[in-house]
Amino acid sequence: TDAGDFAVVPGHTIKGRVLLSDEKSIPPKTRLLISREDAWDSLSVDLDPEGRFEIGGLPTERYTLSVALKGYEMSAKNHSSDSQNPGRLIGMIDQDIDGLKILMEPMSK
Repeated sequence: TDAGDFAVVPGHTIKGRVLLSDEKSIPPKTRLLISREDAWDSLSVDLDPEGRFEIGGLPTERYTLSVALKGYEMSAKNHSSDSQNPGRLIGMIDQDIDGLKILMEPMSK
């Protein structure tokens, strides 16, 4: 069976930082989850002590990003907040992104 020619293209890289609005430190072992919308595929990466992350090899596609951090929630101030699920960001990655900031706020009581 001839599957035809496949185009091999470089993936995109996303670099950024998770920030806490109360300026506290990111706890050890805090992870960011990035999920592909069309492929039902996800990847979890550890944040460094400053909250930084870098993920490479991403195909052009819609993604969601979320951070599970006890006592915090995704801020509505994030530009790509998902209106259907306020605990995550959503958007198209079709180029390298450097300097993405994800703001987390203490949960309201």
